[in-house]
Amino acid sequence: MKTTIHRPNTTGALSRAHSFQPACSQRHPKIRSLILFLLAAVTFTLAGCSASSEKTELIMGAASSLTEPLNELSELYALKTGVRPQISFASSGTLRKQAEEGAPFDLLLLASTSDLDALSDAGLLLEASRRDLLSNQICFISTHLEIPASLETLPDLLEMSERITLGDPASVPVGKYAAQSLESLGVSHLIEDKKLYAKDARQVLQYLNSGAVDAGFVFATDVALLEIEVSTLILPDHTHQPILYPAALISDSPEAAAFLEFLSSEEALSVFKSYGFSIPDQN
Repeated sequence: MKTTIHRPNTTGALSRAHSFQPACSQRHPKIRSLILFLLAAVTFTLAGCSASSEKTELIMGAASSLTEPLNELSELYALKTGVRPQISFASSGTLRKQAEEGAPFDLLLLASTSDLDALSDAGLLLEASRRDLLSNQICFISTHLEIPASLETLPDLLEMSERITLGDPASVPVGKYAAQSLESLGVSHLIEDKKLYAKDARQVLQYLNSGAVDAGFVFATDVALLEIEVSTLILPDHTHQPILYPAALISDSPEAAAFLEFLSSEEALSVFKSYGFSIPDQN
């Protein structure tokens, strides 16, 4: 259990743009026009080369809580290989349903073991490719800073909160794990009339950042995305099922298999860890 105060980073990057015109552009308009034409031609050529050299040869479905690290890794992979994965982000339950209905995914990386189990039971996975890539924790978020969040103060904070957001436990893993913790801690009855369900982990953050709620439950890795000052409490691991991110191939695409191997590499795992994810023990 860990309690902290999260303060958003409000220091913007310094602008490096300067208004500068070379002397030649002021004195020789024709030369300036020629330079601008040549620059435009070079930019157009480079853009065309870049667009033609990158290919989308695999389609991936991924839990929305992985948006930032996977976008970074997709860029890195495109630079390395010329292949840019097309990634669809949604709740794990939504992605499971889409896969069951025939969505053309080559690869899935979910935030829920049970959703991947369902696809396995339906015979939709290449079982030998399956692996647990990442793990996470669940956090209670409170905007009532006058009372630091802790296991002892959790009941009081839930009672004093008017609206509390969590993912829909039926389809959103962050909500499912939160509901398990609330039940385990004996406080689930305190939010019955206050719940505001979200369609995925990102919508939970939107509700918190917009002020639509005064408390909620998010993945620990999403706390850094909060734009408001809050008190946070990491809920004990024993109060919910292990939060694992399993991955598996759906198609026999060589490109998808190569990208999965890249995501399992030390280079990629270090990127995931930089966003707060942990690497589960591999027995």
